[in-house]
Amino acid sequence: MTIIAVVLMALAGHCVLRLLVRRVPLRAYGVLATVGLSVLLGAALIGLVTTYAAVLGLPTRVWSVVGPVVLVLAVFGLLPSRVFAALRLPPEDSQPAAHHMWLADGFVGGAIVALGAVLLTGSSKLVVFSNDEWAIWAIRGRTLSLAGHLDPVVFQGAAAQYQHLDYPLLVPSLIAWGDGIAGHPDDSAAHVLLIVLTLGMLAVVGWAANRLAGPYAGVCSVLLIAGTPRLLAPYGLRVFADVPLAAFAVALLLVLAMWIVHGDGRMLAVAAALAVGTAAVKDEGVVFALAGLLAALVVPAQVRHARRQVLFAAATMIASMLPWLIWTRAHGIESDLINSQTLTPHHLRQVAGYSWLVVRLIVRYWPGYGWWGIAGGVLAVVLAVTVPRLRRLTAYLCLAWLIAAVGMWAQYVISAGRYQNVVPIPVELRGHFASSATRVLLVPSIIASLAMPLLAGGLVPKLRRSTQRVSQHRQSRTPVEEHPATAATE
Repeated sequence: MTIIAVVLMALAGHCVLRLLVRRVPLRAYGVLATVGLSVLLGAALIGLVTTYAAVLGLPTRVWSVVGPVVLVLAVFGLLPSRVFAALRLPPEDSQPAAHHMWLADGFVGGAIVALGAVLLTGSSKLVVFSNDEWAIWAIRGRTLSLAGHLDPVVFQGAAAQYQHLDYPLLVPSLIAWGDGIAGHPDDSAAHVLLIVLTLGMLAVVGWAANRLAGPYAGVCSVLLIAGTPRLLAPYGLRVFADVPLAAFAVALLLVLAMWIVHGDGRMLAVAAALAVGTAAVKDEGVVFALAGLLAALVVPAQVRHARRQVLFAAATMIASMLPWLIWTRAHGIESDLINSQTLTPHHLRQVAGYSWLVVRLIVRYWPGYGWWGIAGGVLAVVLAVTVPRLRRLTAYLCLAWLIAAVGMWAQYVISAGRYQNVVPIPVELRGHFASSATRVLLVPSIIASLAMPLLAGGLVPKLRRSTQRVSQHRQSRTPVEEHPATAATE
């Protein structure tokens, strides 16, 4: 049944992708892009439909609203192209983002299949056991699938003051989706669905890297991300939202990079949908989505009305968040971190003095490859600046990383002092970082790591041309008429 849940989610996402790109995605972009983007867009669709049904008071059990919508889209996405032509969608003049690279994509696909086999083999034995899994995510997903509505005992904290009541519902919706397809609460289905999101992200990474940095850069990028400490284990094997958030955010950043480099308008439409999914996973997703969109606004594709299109994508993301925001505010639910109390001038003046402490803690708890990853990314940026065609991509990656890192720094500073009546602010900050930083900072860490293959791969043609020029220069210094014996020998 878990396989059915994954396939239906991917097929519904394929329909959404097909509507966005206005052609058959498999022909236009290849297997990796189609599979990876379909999985992510299908998850975003389930999350949004469940959320909207919940806030409207409709049943949230799978076969009440969400299941029929997913089934209709899954079937619709498989219909012949002439059916879509009958919809009279506006034509898209731009060419596909890049040509097919069957062999290079095949290596990426093989690596992802191997990783997926390792991750999914033992997933049937995984159960929800850790505190955050139960208290934040699983209990909300099970309430959606069993109670069938936004039960105030759980979602408004009427009986127990659960943390982060304002968190969006994409991850709980996927848990409810797995339960509904299985017909009973199923921990293994929840784990599999979240692992599939990670594999979908790796497919998008491999597809984009092959086309941004040359053939076979995708394998390096996929293995680099998959090897990020703590990404796949333990966080990727638990019912947490941090790795799914990284999956959506990294895919969004790379799809925007494809749009900036190739100017394919369809990629910006897909990026808008990924931004909606990023914001629907967790509060920090809004920061990461805005990081990518703001960077694209400063360094847009060289097409007409590019900045206007980015603003429209950002407006789409904000509009998708409104129903859940309205519901939470109507029930007096605010963010535990950024709220009416932590944003007061008095509080901001009080915590401003701890700004440098937050910087030091970020340095200490920087996840992934730590400062080795940052050093490698900086070196790649320095080298890439010497290549004119890489400067836009370099500027985009640097700006997106900076906005994401500064956004996380601001969140930690603003949210400091919430428990100062219990513990001193420095002690509170250190505890907050120790419990969350290595998960929350995964996205900026991955951006820094990806700079190496994405930018270094673009240097290979330059090095090849330099070698050819040196060879030609040496040949020009040994005329054939001066060395006839050598010429004859050659």
